[in-house]
Amino acid sequence: MNRNYLNDNIALNQQVRSILSTFSNVTESSEYYNFRCHICGDSKKSKYKKRAYILTKRTPWQYFCHNCGYKKPVYLWMKEFFPTNYKDYISETLRLKDNNVEPKVQPIQFKQTKVKLDEQEHTRHFIPILKGSNILFDKAIKLCKSRRIPEVIWHKWFVAVDGMYKNRLIIPFYDDKGKIYYYQGRRLDDRMEPKYLSRPGSNHNNIYNYYTVDYNKPVIILEGPIDSVFVDNSIAVTGVKMNDPKLDIFKYKYFLIDDDPTPETHKIIIELLDRGNYVFCWNKFKKTFQLPKKPKYDINDTILYLNKDKFTFEELEPYFTNTIYDKVLFI
Repeated sequence: MNRNYLNDNIALNQQVRSILSTFSNVTESSEYYNFRCHICGDSKKSKYKKRAYILTKRTPWQYFCHNCGYKKPVYLWMKEFFPTNYKDYISETLRLKDNNVEPKVQPIQFKQTKVKLDEQEHTRHFIPILKGSNILFDKAIKLCKSRRIPEVIWHKWFVAVDGMYKNRLIIPFYDDKGKIYYYQGRRLDDRMEPKYLSRPGSNHNNIYNYYTVDYNKPVIILEGPIDSVFVDNSIAVTGVKMNDPKLDIFKYKYFLIDDDPTPETHKIIIELLDRGNYVFCWNKFKKTFQLPKKPKYDINDTILYLNKDKFTFEELEPYFTNTIYDKVLFI
């Protein structure tokens, strides 16, 4: 990575964290900061809603509020509302560049409110997808059909018409008794960030199909619930969380990670192979089926291209390997 780029990001992050340390109830992840928008004041009806984001995976970093629509690169947002921090950011960036100094980020503790998130406040806005009648529901149904998701699946889904999941398709996770134990909100507008918003809290089982697969058969482990719809006896771990101890219950595990040629994904694949896990080889699969070149693939993409309804384990098994000597196949 370019050193100047690294210095600039770390100097920017230091000032962003300094600003956000004065805010209440900031959520931090590897891809964004989430908080109540100080520009519009966010929701006047609910103190729980946090609809402002600083997206750290964007280049440059972006500030975006789903409530007022304010959107600017973070350095311009900082220049407009926090000029002192902006000046410090510029000075620190120049100092690191001129002196070739190794950048260091000082830890900052965010203020956290002790208000418990009222989950019912947000879920009461979930409307069954087939009971809505406006353009938002039309868009949700169109998305499901365009991805070839079977109606028997998506007719049990919802659309959020307000709350923190507003304008999102809600994908519920049902157990073997038909009870919802988790859910994800998938954006219906490509301009929305992040793409997925999951059920709040860390004490939930966030694995899709966990209670409905056959534990005695090979279980294919994917990243996203929509992909899992198209693979027999599969689960989805809602992201690249392949070390979840809840996976230990499955005797025969086969990891099918999205074809995403990033260093992070490659590292996870190598770690899985080093531990003797079966990992899906996209390069071999794409060559066999002569798939067109594309920056990224997932199972749903291949379903659409190959005009299939579903993949069985027998169809996918030849493309799994569990030997470290096959690392070269993933380059």
